[in-house]
Amino acid sequence: MNYSIDSTETVFKGRIMEVVVDHITYNGSGRASTREVVKKTPFVMVIPVLEDGRLVAIRQFRHPHQEMVIGFPAGLIDPGEEPIDAAKREMKEESGYVCKEIIPLGRITEVPEWAECVGHLFVATGLTLGDTDRDEGESTMENLLLTPTEFMQKIDSGEIPGVTQTTCFLRYLMFCSKKSPVSINNAEVSL
Repeated sequence: MNYSIDSTETVFKGRIMEVVVDHITYNGSGRASTREVVKKTPFVMVIPVLEDGRLVAIRQFRHPHQEMVIGFPAGLIDPGEEPIDAAKREMKEESGYVCKEIIPLGRITEVPEWAECVGHLFVATGLTLGDTDRDEGESTMENLLLTPTEFMQKIDSGEIPGVTQTTCFLRYLMFCSKKSPVSINNAEVSL
């Protein structure tokens, strides 16, 4: 880092995020500048995988874009909650599924250029379907059962535009490739 942070001010504080402005000074020139940073509550995303290999996706309304989108069960980590526990909770609340096994796929950061937003990704297996526990804002949610190929086709067509869902799916493919190589254009690829 070639600068020091002289002060930080919070310019907006909401329920799930805040915006801060860091006032900085460059070490070499002494020039002052600012950095605007969105700080979002850490989140989880989980890919539930059925015994036949289909993925349990979720179609839900997303207010910022005013449209239904496809993704995986996801949500914020409650204060004091472990990411793995949040993933199990969100999967049950949104999809109705509980799992026998849940495996971490890794940690991601969304838009690190201007945001502090950390996500924890998981894959869940040994699923049993029960009741959902969706809140009022999630009442339009529905489960979709998609093969990995169908999910990939929806990414390719733009029907799934979200970078987080795409990254989670890529991490899932990488996880699967450790068990058996992936074939792309007839070439074996270890992801």
